[in-house]
Amino acid sequence: YYSNTMGWEWRIFLPEGSGFSVWKHLGKSKPGPSDVRADTYYATIPAIGLKDRGGHKLEVKARSKRTPRGVEKWEKHGLSGQCLDENRCLKPAQLGACLAKISGSAPHCNAAVGVLSDTPDTRIVMKKQVHKEFVGGVVVEQTALEVSFPGVPDRKPLFFDTVCVEGSSKADIAKFVTKHDFKSVMSCCVGGGCEGHQHCGKAQDEVIGCIAMGYPAFAAHLLAMCIAQDDNKQQHQLEPEQQEETNPPATTTTTAAP
Repeated sequence: YYSNTMGWEWRIFLPEGSGFSVWKHLGKSKPGPSDVRADTYYATIPAIGLKDRGGHKLEVKARSKRTPRGVEKWEKHGLSGQCLDENRCLKPAQLGACLAKISGSAPHCNAAVGVLSDTPDTRIVMKKQVHKEFVGGVVVEQTALEVSFPGVPDRKPLFFDTVCVEGSSKADIAKFVTKHDFKSVMSCCVGGGCEGHQHCGKAQDEVIGCIAMGYPAFAAHLLAMCIAQDDNKQQHQLEPEQQEETNPPATTTTTAAP
């Protein structure tokens, strides 16, 4: 595998239709798309990001630090294709051996592999149209996302926008976010940047609102949301049967005529 220090980033996710444009917010023209691709994420835990980039490169991102306001430091590593099966699903045993060799991911290795072992298919495909530009010493990005779930073909895709500020230091990012008053955007996010979410009026099906977190936490959040929805659906399907068991149909007795 190869290693690459990515640096610091602050990222938020918003439901499509929120109307927010980082370019308007900064008083700039929207740049052309710098990249259009589909990445497959293998949802595990917020501190570990597993991604099949464009269907040809397996990567792991390990989070080493996170500030209370949600600015995160990441390191990226390339992984062997031997960790994938013929359907490009991760093989937990091989993955665990690879993660254990990487210092940044080793402390979280067992937790990440545990999620993959307990869940049949954690794949989440994110089709991306990335727009980014160098602004005031940092890289600013806004990306349109179409999210689908290969393991559940009948599940409808979800649509989001993600905004990110990347820099070589957390101080540069904090200075930029403060200077350009991103509080108006962060006000929709729980704790102004904690790993949580909150419903907002424009959320899709009232399932998800504005979120402040990195891609790995976002993927883990989507997986948890889907599992919860499936559990609720199964519960509703069981309710009529349970009702019949609780209230058996009354028996009718007939009395013969004298």
